[in-house]
Amino acid sequence: GDVSAAALETVPIVLSDDLGWAGFQLAASAPIGASDRYRVLAAPSAEERLSLLEDLLEDLDMTLRFRLGQSE
Repeated sequence: GDVSAAALETVPIVLSDDLGWAGFQLAASAPIGASDRYRVLAAPSAEERLSLLEDLLEDLDMTLRFRLGQSE
C-alpha cells in the first residue's frame, strides 16, 4: 500500500555534545527492537554503545535494501 506523507516526515533530533548522552539519545530514537535497544543502552561505554548501534543500523540498512530489491 501507499505510505502517507506524514509517515515519511522526519523529526530533527538535537544531540547532546556529551558523547555518552548522545549515545543514549540515539539508542532511544533508533528504529531497532527492544532487545537490541537494551543491548545498546547496557553497553559499558559510550564508544561501545555507538559501535553496537552502528552495527545494528548497518544490518537494518542491508535488510531494508534487500526487501526493497525483492519487491521491485
